[in-house]
Amino acid sequence: MLAVNSGSLHAAEGAAARPYEVPRGALEQTIAQVWQELLGLERVGRDDHFFELGGHSSMAVQLIPRLRRQFGADIGLRSLFQAPTLRGFASAIAESASREPACA
Repeated sequence: MLAVNSGSLHAAEGAAARPYEVPRGALEQTIAQVWQELLGLERVGRDDHFFELGGHSSMAVQLIPRLRRQFGADIGLRSLFQAPTLRGFASAIAESASREPACA
C-alpha cells in the first residue's frame, strides 16, 4: 500500500496557490538557487515559504552555514524562522549585512 504524506500535499497546494514571482537581485537569486538545491526543486519564487516547500529544521541547519559562506554575513537560524519566505529572508540577510562593521 502506498503511503501519502498529507502534510506535504497541503504544503505543495499552498505554494501552488501563490503566483510565481521571479527572485530579484543577486541576493534573492542566490538564496533561491541554494533552496532549490537543498529542497530538490526546479524553481523558488519570491513569496515561497521555506517550510511550506518541504524544508524543516534539519535542512535549515544545513542552509545557514552555506549562506554564511556564500555571503560572508552573520546569518542566524532564527532569521529563517522569523522570515521564512525568500523575499523576507533575503531582506533579513541584507539588513544583517548592513549592520556588520566594515573591516578596516
